[in-house]
Amino acid sequence: MTCNQVSKDMGLYVYPSKGHSQQQQKGDEFECHKWAVSQSGKLMMIRANSDYKIEHGKIVKTITLYNEADALRQMGFQYVAPQ
Repeated sequence: MTCNQVSKDMGLYVYPSKGHSQQQQKGDEFECHKWAVSQSGKLMMIRANSDYKIEHGKIVKTITLYNEADALRQMGFQYVAPQ
């Protein structure tokens, strides 16, 4: 996987912030991806939905939801029904 593929393959639109260039953003994103895979030994897919509240052209609030149970399942955890 290359740095141009990380967010693209996940269906995300990622924009640089804090004065970073687009190339810096892509490099940072790729380094984060490599670190996560090296730590877990697994390639995971997290599907998320983010909602933004925008006032006067600026994002003032973000709410992101994702399925934590699915993330844990991908890491190898198993769910056991209560006894």
